[in-house]
Amino acid sequence: MSTFVKINGTTYPAEINGRRSNSAWDGRDTKEIVLEMDYAAAAALFVDGLAWAIVCQEEGQPEEEYDNSEYSMVGDITAHRDGTLSVLMGKPLEVELQAQRLQELEQAGGGDSAIKADLEAAYQEGVESNG
Repeated sequence: MSTFVKINGTTYPAEINGRRSNSAWDGRDTKEIVLEMDYAAAAALFVDGLAWAIVCQEEGQPEEEYDNSEYSMVGDITAHRDGTLSVLMGKPLEVELQAQRLQELEQAGGGDSAIKADLEAAYQEGVESNG
């Protein structure tokens, strides 16, 4: 079976490894993409908010594509001696999603004050529970 990562309609041969609750990155779910690519090209290609998919192709079978856009945050990009790179993509934590919703509300003029108060309380609770 061949595995690829698909970004902006282009597929790149890759190995993808997943990890639930990655302790090295605040306990978020992550996917590690290992591929051959120049570091500068990877840094330009892998950006926060990236829509990407895993494509699997088994000989004689139709390819299968799995959307992984929920892993939308870029972590470390590591160059290895064998010419490959590892790119870490992670899911946003709930506290980060709440902070984003709060920021969107503020940019939209504040919205409903009860909703804003609930989001602020949830965000503070998440911050306190994460350290």
